[in-house]
Parts: sequence; C-alpha cells; structure tokens
Amino acid sequence: MDNMEYHRLASKYLPTVYKAAVNCCRNKEDADDAVQNTFLKLLKTDTVFESDEHVKSWLIRVAVNECKTMFRSFGRKKVTSLEELETEPSYTDDHCG
Repeated sequence: MDNMEYHRLASKYLPTVYKAAVNCCRNKEDADDAVQNTFLKLLKTDTVFESDEHVKSWLIRVAVNECKTMFRSFGRKKVTSLEELETEPSYTDDHCG
C-alpha cells in the first residue's frame, strides 16, 4: 500500500474506527491506543482489499480485537480506580495470627 492510499483510507475511516474502539474499550485512552495499533497494522498488512467496504470491515474487526487484547493482558485484570471505590482501601494480613 502506498502512502497516498494509506492516508486516504486513514482519513476516511478514522472516525468510524475510533467510535468502534471507544464503544468496545469504554474509555478514550484505551481507544486511542487501539486505533493507533489498528492503523499501524493497516500500514504493515499484505492483505489485498477487494473494496473500501472490505477495508472498513477489516479495520473495525482489528480495532475490536485490539481492545480485547488489551483487556486480556495481565496488568488490566481486576483494576479499580481509587475514584471508583466507595470506601477507603485497607490492608489486611491473613498470615499474621
């Protein structure tokens, strides 16, 4: 894929891919990362697209998969922000008698 074609597709589908990523990730920061990874994959892919609709569906699928990958990573599991906690966190040590 040449630069002109990449820029055409990126400018055409960026809003659509971003909306799909925000919907899947549920926050803008993770969606930004997913979209960036998605368009990097577009730049590197050897896929021969049949039409612009094929590109669009491919981009959305890759963006959703990127969001899912982020949530599967070890550091993302069972994380709650301090603002979301209703009570102050406390430390208990069950090993001390």
